[in-house]
Amino acid sequence: MKKLLYILFICIGFATFAQQKQIETYADSTKIKIGSQFHLYLKTKVDTASVVHFPKEQFFGALEVLEEYPTDTIVDKNNRAKFELIKKYGLTQFDSGRYVIPQLKVFINNKPFLTDSLYIEVNPVQVDTLKQPLYDIKDVIAAEGSSSSKIWLWILISIAILGLAGFGVYHYLRKRKTTPKELQVIYTPIEKATISLKQLEEKHLIEKGAVKEYYSELTDITRTYIEEAVKFPAMENTTDELLENLKRTAIRRKLAFSDEMIASLEKVLRQADLVKFAKSKPLEFEIVEDRNTVEKTLRTMHGAIPLKTPEEEEAERNEELRLELERKRKRKKLISNLSFVGAIVVVIGLAYWMATSGIATIKDKLFGSSTSELVTAEWVTSEYGNPPIKMETPKVLKRMDTSTMIADELKPAFKNIAIFGDGAIFGDYAVTVSTMQFNTPEGQEDISSKIDLGMLLEGMYALWEAQGAKNILMQKQEYTTPTRTEGMKAFGTLDYINPLTKKSNKFYYEILVFKQRDVMQQVITVFKESDPNKNEIIDRIISSVELGQLR
Repeated sequence: MKKLLYILFICIGFATFAQQKQIETYADSTKIKIGSQFHLYLKTKVDTASVVHFPKEQFFGALEVLEEYPTDTIVDKNNRAKFELIKKYGLTQFDSGRYVIPQLKVFINNKPFLTDSLYIEVNPVQVDTLKQPLYDIKDVIAAEGSSSSKIWLWILISIAILGLAGFGVYHYLRKRKTTPKELQVIYTPIEKATISLKQLEEKHLIEKGAVKEYYSELTDITRTYIEEAVKFPAMENTTDELLENLKRTAIRRKLAFSDEMIASLEKVLRQADLVKFAKSKPLEFEIVEDRNTVEKTLRTMHGAIPLKTPEEEEAERNEELRLELERKRKRKKLISNLSFVGAIVVVIGLAYWMATSGIATIKDKLFGSSTSELVTAEWVTSEYGNPPIKMETPKVLKRMDTSTMIADELKPAFKNIAIFGDGAIFGDYAVTVSTMQFNTPEGQEDISSKIDLGMLLEGMYALWEAQGAKNILMQKQEYTTPTRTEGMKAFGTLDYINPLTKKSNKFYYEILVFKQRDVMQQVITVFKESDPNKNEIIDRIISSVELGQLR
C-alpha cells in the first residue's frame, strides 16, 4: 500500500504522461485543381498540461506543405481541464493524379500516435490560350508587421542597406575590368537574333526533350528583335497585343510587312503558347519548321525596315554608348551615396540601442522569450485544493481531470485529489500544484506519516528518467514557508531531448513537498535553463506559497 501511494503521488505531479490520446484526421477537400490549396486538419483532445508535437515537414508524401498554421486551442465546455487542439496545414500538388497523405506521427507526452491516411485527387486545368487573356504576375504584397517585430524590421533594413553597398562595390569592380573595346561591341538587332538562334541550336534542347524551354527562348529571340528593330515593348505584350501593335506600327512607319509574313509569325507564337501553357508537344519536324519560320520572318522583316546610312548608325551607336555610360555613372554614384548614408544610420542606431539597453534586454529582443509576458502580466493570488495552497502566479492555474489517474483498488484510500497547472512539462515552462487527502479510518494511524518526503523526491527523479530526461542533478534541503509550515525543497537541472527535433534542451526546476495530517501537497515549477526570466518568476511563485488548514 505504501509503495502504491508513492507511485500515485509521483504520477500526479506529471499527469501529462498518464493517458492515451487519439488523433482525428480530415481535409476540407479531397478533389482539387492543379496548384490549388486545400487544408489538412489534425485534431486531438488532451489535458491542459499535456505536451503535443505536431509534424513539421516540407512534404507529406508527394504533397507539398505550403503553410503551417498556428495550433488552435479550444477549451472543452464539459470539462475545462481538457483542451481540444486543432492543427491546420495548407497543401498542394502541381501534377495531376491520385495521391496519398501517409500516416503522420503526432507525439503526445513523448508517445507517438499515427494519423489516418487520406486520398487526394488532383485534376488538370484545361486552358484555351486563344480565348483566355494572359496577365502579368502581380507584385508581392508585403504583410503588415506587429509592433513586436519592429526590431526585426530594422535588422532587415540594415541587411538590405549593406547588401546594396556590397552590390555597388561588386558592380563597380566588375565594370572596371571591362575594357573600352568590349563596351563598344554593339550588334544590330538582326545580328543579335541570328547569333541567338545559332546558340539556341547549339544547346540541343530538342534532343534533350526540353521542348517548352526551346519555344520559350525562340519566342524571346523574336520579341527581342521586334522590340529593338520595330521599336515597341514586345516583351511586355501578349501574343494578341504583339500582333496588333506590329500591324499598327507597320502602318504608322510605312513598313512593307506582308500579311503572309505576319500570319507566319502568328502561327509560331500560337504554337509556342500551346507548348508553354497547355503542355502541347509538337512533332520534331514541326519544331524545326517553326525555327526556320522565325529566322525567315525576321530576315524578311529586317529587309522591310529602311536602312540607315553608316554615319547615322555610327552616331546612334555612339549616342547609345554615351547614354549607357552616363546611366551607369549615375547609378554607381547613387549606390555609393546610399551605402555610405545607410552605414552611418546603422552604426548610430546600433550604438544608441546598445547604450540604452542592457545585454540581457538586447538578447531578449533579438531572440525573444516566451515568458517575458509572464513577468509583465498582472499576477493573481489564488487558493488551490483542500486544504488550500495559497500562491501567486502569472496566470490562474486550471484544474486537471484526475478521474483516470487512480487505480480502482486505490480509490477507497482517498477522500479527494486535486491537481492544477499551467504550461507544459518540458515545454517553455510549467507550474503544477497538487493536493492529495487520504481517507484514514477513525482510530488508525495517519497514512501520510508513513511517507518520507526525501524518498518521494527520489521517486520524482526516477519518473523523469523514465520519461527520457538525462543528466538529472537534484539537491534537497528542508524548507519552511513564511507561515512556518515545514516541508522539503528540491532543485536542479536536467537535459531533455525533443523526440521530433532531436535537439537537447536544459531545464531548471524547483519542487516543494509538504505533508500534514491525512494530506500530501506538492508544488512544481519547471523552466528552460536559458530563459532569462526563470529566476524572477520561480522566486516569486515559491516565496508566495502558504498552506491553509483543512476545511
